[in-house]
Amino acid sequence: MQAIKNNNNIDRLTRQRAPVAHAFDRLEPLSKERYTEKIEAFFDFIGLEGNSLEEKGLAFLTKGKQEVIDNNNPYWIEDNIENFLKHHKERLKKGEIVATTLETYYWPIKVFCDRNKLTLPGDIDWDNLSKIIPKTSSYSNDRCPTVQEIRRVIKNPNRRVKPIVLVMCSSGIRLGAWKYLKWKHVIPITNSHYLHWKKQKEEDENGHSNITITSDDESKIIAAKLIVYNDGEGDNRQHFSYITPEAYYALKEMIDYREQVQGEKITGESGLITNEKVGFATAPKKLTYNGLRRVLNRTLKTEGLRSVLPEGKRRYEWKQSHGYRKFFETYAGSVMHPYNVKMLIDHKLEGSENSYWKPTELQLLEDYLRAIPKLTINNQDNIDKSILQKEVAELKEKSEQQNTEKEREAEETKKRLEELAAKQEILQATLQAYSKHYWTGTISRSKPQQRS
Repeated sequence: MQAIKNNNNIDRLTRQRAPVAHAFDRLEPLSKERYTEKIEAFFDFIGLEGNSLEEKGLAFLTKGKQEVIDNNNPYWIEDNIENFLKHHKERLKKGEIVATTLETYYWPIKVFCDRNKLTLPGDIDWDNLSKIIPKTSSYSNDRCPTVQEIRRVIKNPNRRVKPIVLVMCSSGIRLGAWKYLKWKHVIPITNSHYLHWKKQKEEDENGHSNITITSDDESKIIAAKLIVYNDGEGDNRQHFSYITPEAYYALKEMIDYREQVQGEKITGESGLITNEKVGFATAPKKLTYNGLRRVLNRTLKTEGLRSVLPEGKRRYEWKQSHGYRKFFETYAGSVMHPYNVKMLIDHKLEGSENSYWKPTELQLLEDYLRAIPKLTINNQDNIDKSILQKEVAELKEKSEQQNTEKEREAEETKKRLEELAAKQEILQATLQAYSKHYWTGTISRSKPQQRS
């Protein structure tokens, strides 16, 4: 009982001194970061002062109380939330954002207020506020990049681009996840590990197994586990996904380069993607979220996949970072169980799905292995046959045109040579006739008369 009382006191103290941290302390790391950004945008919108986000949060709660005491206005908080949401709804009408983006502004405010409800001066009519958000979901009309487009991207000379794109395409992680990823979070999985599990499963079900494990299986990497985050509260709070061997070796190649060429001391704590702006840094810093966005955007422009949008158009066909996540969901979803895909991209299962769908880690791996051919970019099976046929037809037509042109040029050259040969024969005959008449005296050889 004493321990519970102490925990309640700590919780109350945190709420009083750091209301934002208290409000979002139960969220996953990536969600916590996004919610923090949105709540700060709300505080800045209503003009709260403070040197830190926590000071602004305290100012928000204090101002709400003062409005009740000084002005008898219990609706100050609700009115400001309504104005904030209406401001972004105007952006929605202009096509600057979609309805799902408007929701991302609503929920952080609601969570903040709900978690700090003991210090709020009255109830908030959330039903009324939620009506500001359109009920029909509106999704941006974008697609995932094609395999051919991704191949163009990973050919970029920036050595960081290839591992970034291949990892995102084969795991479905968000761009913000790179902030937390370290080398220790990438765990290669050998074929022997997978076969041991298969063998144990067959023995449990049938009493025997015919699976044999060789020395080659010990070194053959079939995938790698990627721990996206782990908050230390047990396996249920750990989010992980998998990456293809192609993505793993791209990461390994970059890590080896940093260690062997740049002289960096690589440990499990080393960040996966670092800032290479300063030459051969032996202790580089992690590349920030905005830095990653700039790298990807610059790559798309360099490879001719981004140009100036025509007038009236606001969005590209596919998003520069989220498009790779959509690629994973689309291609993996074509062969994997949809619930497993949701789990790997960290989407919550709804209703009874969340309670009853509990695959083991190796069951997820077995399902993921089926998707590896689809998620491997430099894989011949991934080439679109229709595109290949079109390319072959175009090459064949171009070749035929070139051959026709060459034949025409050859014919013209032959004709010119024949004309030159005929002219040469006439010239030779003329010269011979002239020479004959000259020496036989037919042509006068008298000296020219001298002038008087």
